[in-house]
Amino acid sequence: MADQLFSLGVAILLSLVGSVIALRLKLHPIAGLLLLGLVAGPGVLGIVQQSDMITFLAEVGAILLIFGIGLEVDPHTMLNKGLRAIVVAVLKLAIVFTIVYETSLLMGLGLMESLLLGSMLSITSTAIYAMMSKGVSNEKDLLVTVLIIEDIFSIFVLAMIPGLGHVDAGQLGALFSMAVSFLILVGGYLAAREVLRLAVPFFIESGNKESILYTSLALCFILSFGAEAVGLAAAIGAFLAGNVMASLRGQEEVNNTVKPFTSIFSSFFFLSVGMSLNPQWIMANPVEIAVLSLVCIFGKYFGTASAMYFMGVESTAALGAGALMLSTGEFSLLIAKESAAYGMDMTSLVGSIVFITAIFSSISINNMALISSSIERLIPANTKTSLRRVSRYMSQVAGAFEPGGTFHTVFVKELGRIGTSLMNVVIYVAFALFLVRVGELGIAAGYSMWIEMLAAILALAGIAYEAPKFFKSAMQITHGISRAFLYAEAPYEDLDRKMMTRSVAVVLLLVASVGLAFVFSLLMLPRVFFYFLFVFYILAGVFFVETIMTAGEIFKRKLKEKVHREGRGAGGLKTMLINFILD
Repeated sequence: MADQLFSLGVAILLSLVGSVIALRLKLHPIAGLLLLGLVAGPGVLGIVQQSDMITFLAEVGAILLIFGIGLEVDPHTMLNKGLRAIVVAVLKLAIVFTIVYETSLLMGLGLMESLLLGSMLSITSTAIYAMMSKGVSNEKDLLVTVLIIEDIFSIFVLAMIPGLGHVDAGQLGALFSMAVSFLILVGGYLAAREVLRLAVPFFIESGNKESILYTSLALCFILSFGAEAVGLAAAIGAFLAGNVMASLRGQEEVNNTVKPFTSIFSSFFFLSVGMSLNPQWIMANPVEIAVLSLVCIFGKYFGTASAMYFMGVESTAALGAGALMLSTGEFSLLIAKESAAYGMDMTSLVGSIVFITAIFSSISINNMALISSSIERLIPANTKTSLRRVSRYMSQVAGAFEPGGTFHTVFVKELGRIGTSLMNVVIYVAFALFLVRVGELGIAAGYSMWIEMLAAILALAGIAYEAPKFFKSAMQITHGISRAFLYAEAPYEDLDRKMMTRSVAVVLLLVASVGLAFVFSLLMLPRVFFYFLFVFYILAGVFFVETIMTAGEIFKRKLKEKVHREGRGAGGLKTMLINFILD
């Protein structure tokens, strides 16, 4: 017991010293904790050993760390910046993943190791960003939403790691089991939110902060236990628990009460990771660490800056955002610890990269203006003009899909109508089934055939009545998507030009999907990349429908002109009748 208490006291002291050193060097405390854990741990000085107590506190710290991240999820910010943030996050993750994945394969690493490294190194540290971005970021809401999406991606990766070694035959069953488990956990999440929506405001108004702390910790550990009990990672339960507390009234008070507690325990996690780093492995593999660090830094800077710029962010702010998103941190370390069974020493590799990217992130933020101006000077003026036009166009398209945009307004209205039509169809069919059931009863046995016919007629009549309204709303949504893309710069198109633009869009989208499929196969990228091609197929389908509709409009226009010419001076009745039918 005395040895464990001594180790605990030294660990707390090292956490303090590591944080102070990192802050003096203008780095995030994570870097200091990793460095102190490495130096004081069993691999170098051996001052502190990995005891059961420190391991347990580190696991608790990891759970509370993710709980704290869940607390920072703001649903309103995600809705307002939803589409732009999704596009930026997907582009950035895809670019970094591809670069790291291909580099890992070229370095001779295995397929599983390359997949894991691509996933780990594509994630930016939310904690380091929060510290580095104070007073710097002009696009803080957008970047925070991007980081939240990356955190959700990280949770998904953590959940998938236990099943990575399964054969293909068992993957579908494993995915189904995971989906069922997740639904069970979401049920607990919704129940807890409804109960706490009444209790937490009462605690806040009474000034009882201890009750808020106890409630938050209890919910965190209960949902974490629930996640593990149904076969999911404890991190998923912790994240959902944090999101429950974030959705309640008085979320700021909850955050301020819980944050100091989560900070203390999360320090044990980073210190424990530092202690588990293998200095011999690090010294034996400096080239791999250096190459993957540089590839990670380049991919994050280029991926973030280009994605932000094409979503309408001004070039200087986009380049600055790239500098803010360089760091690798907490989720990467969590995934590395869970991936210990797959090949190389992931924890030592990722821990080293976390330290290196933290240093580069600090340097790049301190010299953000110089780096941005240097890059802008390297781009030719004609290229800048073309890129600016593409950026403006993409920004207008994204704006159409966001709350208040043209497509969003149409989509919300028509989706409500589609929902009403579907609900009415369900009611018609349910009533028909009720009639069939009545016909099966003894009192109406003699009329069962007529009742079944009546039920069938009622169901078909109801479906026939609602189907035109359903398809009309679906066509309005299709037109809305088309207008969002093709009317961004030309809101009033002539029919002939409209026909041409939609036909060209269909061809380009199909060619792009085939080309990307070939590139994905050539680079041996995971199957999930091919799923993104469905976006191209859906858009091609939308524009194809628009092409057919536009061809019909052109045909009607030509026919009207012909009828007008032939009917001039004639009786006029035939002309009026045809015009009435066409209209």
